[in-house]
Amino acid sequence: MWAEIGSSIFIGAIIGCAAETIAARLSLWKYKRHAFIASNIVFMFGISAGLVAVFFNSLVYQFIFFAAMGTVYEVLNFKYLKWWKFPENKLGPFKGEFLICVVLAPIWGVVPILIGEIVKAMLKY
Repeated sequence: MWAEIGSSIFIGAIIGCAAETIAARLSLWKYKRHAFIASNIVFMFGISAGLVAVFFNSLVYQFIFFAAMGTVYEVLNFKYLKWWKFPENKLGPFKGEFLICVVLAPIWGVVPILIGEIVKAMLKY
């Protein structure tokens, strides 16, 4: 159990690093401070998504829960935190806070599923 938890948090952080690197290279969003990138990787991708991957047995529940959690996180950032911003309030062709949240929700939802599948494959060997 502890190996699965540690592996899930680690893989989640790796996925977070990849996501943030791609986003930075494509200028999808900009952070106010570098520390916010690190906290996003550690807490949202690593700990939160990693623990959802371990403790939710159903892939459907993982997806729904983390899509909702990611959406709440994005809304909190738009309204209060302001840790990152989307240039011109756009994400690719999608403009406005609502559409950005709608587009990102399923992406957030897939993160714990991806973590779980990678960890399962790793722990097999």
